[in-house]
Amino acid sequence: MFSDRLAGMLVGKEIDVLSHIRDHPTRPFRVVVGGLKIQDKLAALKTLLPKADTVLLGGGIAYTFLGRKAWGRATRLSSRTSSPGPKKC
Repeated sequence: MFSDRLAGMLVGKEIDVLSHIRDHPTRPFRVVVGGLKIQDKLAALKTLLPKADTVLLGGGIAYTFLGRKAWGRATRLSSRTSSPGPKKC
């Protein structure tokens, strides 16, 4: 339908701000991640984990990590996700 696709000025500003936060975080730097699909978040987690002081996992993604550790009922929800889960916890 459209041959040219462009991002607006606000998208560029958002990328600049988020890049600065990622590269020069204010301490303490806390990362909060939630949701079910871990595959969508793995790349971001791999980048942010070494820089984060604290990581909080909630929702379905927490069950995926707990299921990988084989902690009780966590395996039931994590088995419904399409990803095999994290290799290291």
